[in-house]
Amino acid sequence: MTKVKEYGLMFSPEMIAALLDGRKDMTRRTRGLKLPNEHPNDWELWQHSEDFRFWIFRKKGARHGPVEIAAKCPFTVGDNIYAKEPHAFEKQFDHLTAKEIQEVSAYPAHWYKVGDKYIPHEYYNFECGRWRSSMFMPRWAARIRREITSIKCERVQSITEEDAVAEGFQVVKLLGEETWWQGYIETNMGDLGIELMHQEATGEKPPDWMIEPHKMLARPDLVITARSGFIGLWDRLGGKKHPWATNLWCFVYSLKEVKNA
Repeated sequence: MTKVKEYGLMFSPEMIAALLDGRKDMTRRTRGLKLPNEHPNDWELWQHSEDFRFWIFRKKGARHGPVEIAAKCPFTVGDNIYAKEPHAFEKQFDHLTAKEIQEVSAYPAHWYKVGDKYIPHEYYNFECGRWRSSMFMPRWAARIRREITSIKCERVQSITEEDAVAEGFQVVKLLGEETWWQGYIETNMGDLGIELMHQEATGEKPPDWMIEPHKMLARPDLVITARSGFIGLWDRLGGKKHPWATNLWCFVYSLKEVKNA
């Protein structure tokens, strides 16, 4: 029997909450696509291997230089992933690494941090220690596991409203007292260049990516799409290095819960 491979992936606090609520069964990642993403507009997807491991890109209108490049997907269908998130162990272990803790304690107590809430994992009689970065979460401490059921590759701006919902975002209906903004966002249109697209957002301040933001009057009938929520988080996590406007290539992983993980 082939052993299932398992890998750790970091998720933001908002997406950890969505996974726990059962609202998230899809995730987009750019890892493995360094070459096409150096100049994403220059390449088009051509084909992939049967196991979805290798993806071939062709250069648009190429006459000189490399005409094709290959990208290797870090995962394949059937692989399992566990969500890496901020966590803590017993205070008495604050001076130890996760590996060292496992060597001295068969069942160390551990806690998870979701938003502003501290959620202990089965244990209540131990003092919670220092919070540790998601980056260093060991597999044995993870509470969320998912199996990859399908993989596709596309530009990030190709995300649909349906996929944004699968990513864990929700349609937000504005209440009468909620502040909202109208403005524009730079959108990479490939050969057509950069165009400004109309966009809405909520919050006391307009998001950094919004161009010419205007504070709007209350509109109880207005809704903010799930896709807008995805755009906001992508820009917040990608920052100046990988903003939404660059329209990177990404792998899209569909996920299902792993029972009795």
